[in-house]
Amino acid sequence: MFVQKNVRRNYQWQKIIMLQKTVQTKIHMDPIRMRMLKMLPARISQIKIQAIKMHPVKIRLTGMQRMHMNQTVMHMTAQSPAITKVISIKKCKQLLKLLGNWCNLYYNVLNQAPGGLYMERIALQKLIDWNNSKRRKPLIVWGARQVGKTYLVKDIFAETCYTNNYIYVDFKKEDEIRAFCSQTANAEKIIEYISLLRGKQINEKTLLIFDEIQECPNIISSLKYFCQDFREIPVIATGSMVRIKLQRETRKRGPKDNNKFLFPVGKINQITVYPMTFDEFLMNSNSMLYDAVKKAYETKRLLNTQIHNLAMEQVYKYMLIGGMPEAVEAYIDDGDILEAREILKVLYDNYLADMELYQASREAVLRSRTLFQNIYRELNKESKNFSPGLIEEKSKTRDFATSIQWLTMAHIINQSFQLKEHITMPLIPDNDSNFRLFLGDIGMFSYQSGINAASFVSKERENTLSGIFFENFAANELIAKGHKLFYWRGKAYSELEFIIESDNKLYPVDVKKGKGTLNSLEKFANHNKFEFAIKVSSNNYGFNPEQKLLTIPFYFMPFAATDLAAGTMEI
Repeated sequence: MFVQKNVRRNYQWQKIIMLQKTVQTKIHMDPIRMRMLKMLPARISQIKIQAIKMHPVKIRLTGMQRMHMNQTVMHMTAQSPAITKVISIKKCKQLLKLLGNWCNLYYNVLNQAPGGLYMERIALQKLIDWNNSKRRKPLIVWGARQVGKTYLVKDIFAETCYTNNYIYVDFKKEDEIRAFCSQTANAEKIIEYISLLRGKQINEKTLLIFDEIQECPNIISSLKYFCQDFREIPVIATGSMVRIKLQRETRKRGPKDNNKFLFPVGKINQITVYPMTFDEFLMNSNSMLYDAVKKAYETKRLLNTQIHNLAMEQVYKYMLIGGMPEAVEAYIDDGDILEAREILKVLYDNYLADMELYQASREAVLRSRTLFQNIYRELNKESKNFSPGLIEEKSKTRDFATSIQWLTMAHIINQSFQLKEHITMPLIPDNDSNFRLFLGDIGMFSYQSGINAASFVSKERENTLSGIFFENFAANELIAKGHKLFYWRGKAYSELEFIIESDNKLYPVDVKKGKGTLNSLEKFANHNKFEFAIKVSSNNYGFNPEQKLLTIPFYFMPFAATDLAAGTMEI
């Protein structure tokens, strides 16, 4: 590779040089990282410049840069096709910044990932988009415990986009900083204190990470002032029980001090990190199969029988292992399903222990634990609707209202509401008493069921596994892509598992563990107009225009959920 001297001195271009050299020696060994590198040109195209191919690239800057600082001519020439662009110095700086961030990312992926394994997460793109936004505000990253929030924010995003220029504060461990921030919401004072304590200047190039913010609720109030007075400084806050802690602190403090804990509405950006969805599981465990599945979905074609069966095998493994990153990593590293299940047991017990730490009374703790432990049992009955009497004799739904709220706020369970027989938009629950509960991770759901791991690899698994495994699977895919959960029940035992509103159109979704028929669709059609119905099953892809029925296999579910969320669902 030829690079002129004045370019070679630039740190960002150095990263590109290192990356190109690395590609030639290592990239063939890892298809996951190969795919990530192929994403690089797409990112650059956002500023309408195509550059950086998988083969050597020549980069030259002309003498015009020395003569005119407001105009730079940059020639980028690849072997095929040839590329020549003329851009302004402003665009040049944009390119350098963008390339620097992305090259840092991929260089770290290739060389510096902990344990040699990089867990690819779709949420990473959301962080990069937030970072590049002109209207960036302080960001709160929500999510249940152990879903990978800290790893995503600190170990991947910060280490790559803000290498050696970020400050990480763990409020659970750093008593001194927690004590200071508990006494003030003044962003200027917080910046000054942390700068002096760490001996590091904080400016627009410094990423501030506040982790475990439920241990210091006052820091949430400060985000308002970070937004108002120091918006140029990037700030990310994370925590597992934030809303719950805020609620308790507000009640504890009383009306006089409630303003201290008001949520900074309109002054923050927010994203939620969920357990790894099936597409994330597949892209990390078998990237080539992921590419084949994704291409088949995008081109709306069937996979051949052998590949279809391979993809379904991965679905069953995913339903057993789930999407908790530690469990997934254990499986990918060693191929040991039993080790992954042992990790799930520990995480499951940790969730139960958390309920004692963050709930106000012993009664609330016991009810939340009992409710959490009975999700499978509640769904595995003829009527899947929540029945309090099944958990606690003579109890009513309102007795569990606080526990349900706690578990949903902690992102441990997901709630689906029943719709009226005749549906109107926007979707509104029929009433507050008819609903279903799903566990937030399908692996924990499988663990809670007590089913033997062998059932998921058995040839008779369709006869062994209850249909609720697949319903919980589908519910989690929809939630992770931004959907609210609703279901429909008509007369004569007719029901559809999910009803999705997308682009002002209705899409009924039914989930079949095997190759069953959609008997409820006709009854639904008598009361409601819909674009077309979606049957999610073990069947291959297909469309019946007479029934307006689209059949998709389970492994297409995350892609379909994404399209439904974006309003781009097509046949």
